[in-house]
Amino acid sequence: MSYTEGVNLDKKVFSGASEVVTEEIFISYAHQDELRAQRIARKLKARGIKCFLAPKGIQAGDAFQGSLREALVNAREIWVLLSPDSLKSEWVATECGAAWALKKRIVPVLYRCSLTDLPDTLRELQVADLREIDTVIGEYLGRRQSAAVTPSVRLGRWQATTFLFDIDGTVLDPLDSLNEGTGRLFMDLLSKFAAFGDRFVFITGNDYDIQRQRVLGPILKRGLGGHVFFFSDGGSRAFDYSDEAQSFLELESYSAENVMTSKEVESASKAFDVTLARYLERPANDTLRRPHIRWRERTLDHIDIEIYPLRPSFRKSPRFEKFCDEVEPLFRDPSIKNASFELIRNHPSALIIRAHGKSPDFDSSTLQNLISRHLMFKEDYRELSKPELETRGGKVVCQIALKPFNDDETRADFRAAIAEDLQREHPGQFSVLLGGLTTIDIQRANVDKKKAIHLLLRQRELEPASMIYFGNEFLPFGNDRCVAEMPDSERPAMIVNVGQALSAGDPIHARVLEDCNGPRGTVNYLSFLHHHLQVSRSIAT
Repeated sequence: MSYTEGVNLDKKVFSGASEVVTEEIFISYAHQDELRAQRIARKLKARGIKCFLAPKGIQAGDAFQGSLREALVNAREIWVLLSPDSLKSEWVATECGAAWALKKRIVPVLYRCSLTDLPDTLRELQVADLREIDTVIGEYLGRRQSAAVTPSVRLGRWQATTFLFDIDGTVLDPLDSLNEGTGRLFMDLLSKFAAFGDRFVFITGNDYDIQRQRVLGPILKRGLGGHVFFFSDGGSRAFDYSDEAQSFLELESYSAENVMTSKEVESASKAFDVTLARYLERPANDTLRRPHIRWRERTLDHIDIEIYPLRPSFRKSPRFEKFCDEVEPLFRDPSIKNASFELIRNHPSALIIRAHGKSPDFDSSTLQNLISRHLMFKEDYRELSKPELETRGGKVVCQIALKPFNDDETRADFRAAIAEDLQREHPGQFSVLLGGLTTIDIQRANVDKKKAIHLLLRQRELEPASMIYFGNEFLPFGNDRCVAEMPDSERPAMIVNVGQALSAGDPIHARVLEDCNGPRGTVNYLSFLHHHLQVSRSIAT
């Protein structure tokens, strides 16, 4: 997908009023090139052209805040100072993505780099060398004069858009729901977009029963069910909202296509047992057996200490209750001061210790150390996080999840090992993908999120140009990658990666916009798009 194609998307998705111009030129640059960016700004101002230099004192994930967001919306053009440093800058990539979404003219200005150094998305544009900046300014003045004889405001309306979301790592952190934290901010934005007739599709790798509580429940409570289509189990099961039932009902004919036979389940299970046994023979991989103990600030008055991830079978066993009963007395240790605690036992993959009344005297590391020692010396709890099989799909198996994996490198290595074993014994029969943040998913070959999107295109008669996809697993074998690899005629017109950044040499690098800030990045982009919608509507009225 090129920036030129992004303009076509904008005509179909963002058919709104044009912007009121304050600063005419937004200059995007890497902080190493600040002096050169200031030189461009001085030349522009000398010709009576207002410009905006993006400040570099905040993180790229905060890029759509305050004056920066206003300047992007209001600028006529975005000039990008491209250098070896800016080509590696997450900040510059974020600003280019915003310019693309807003249908802005992008003017690349090269410094110490050539056309061949640029990603495909910029290489197609007309570029200029920094040494030719006076000519570039003269060309802009010519464009501005031509625009002055045409109406400066084009009235229009926001056309219905379909937002597609992966969930874990994209919309929610693993232990959250749409009722709390970033999830609540996300829901507030969805309510605003729904008022304009927009639709939302969730394509999750997780089990429907888990997501029903943390995702669909809050959606129904907000009255947004009629705007939502839902896929679970890696896109292998589909659910549509029923006005009559006031709930989501499964499209059984679609789900039935993706059922794994009992023989396939047996084959995948056997491969897992063999691969895992071989893998755990290495002493370095013994860490797979034990969970992380980490803490996160949740609100101003409490933090969560999470024992995560816990293997599903342990969570469901009597040993889990025994474990909880042994953890609770640790709160009363004399070294733990100035906080009160509660134990949250009902999370599907973790035990959460919530500390209230947080004060400067409370040191969570003391409690973490106590829990660690408790776990380390209890043989009964030696394998709290040892990976195991979890079949998904309700009464039938659509997907087998290998979970949990608490280290990205180990997870990728294990995925390669089991994929090799399955391909050798059952060539072409299975796909083995990375899903969520701790899981490896085994499904029938060609059953994935791409197939889910094909159902939307066929059954709902949706246009790819009206789709915006948010995901976090675009690295090789990630379960969002197949979406970016779809052909131009089917691929969502905008794809946003809020997960790990792709390398410049990755074949799909030019097809995605990168924020790399997880659920907060998703909220940032949605906030930015909603702000643009508000500006368009205020001008139109």
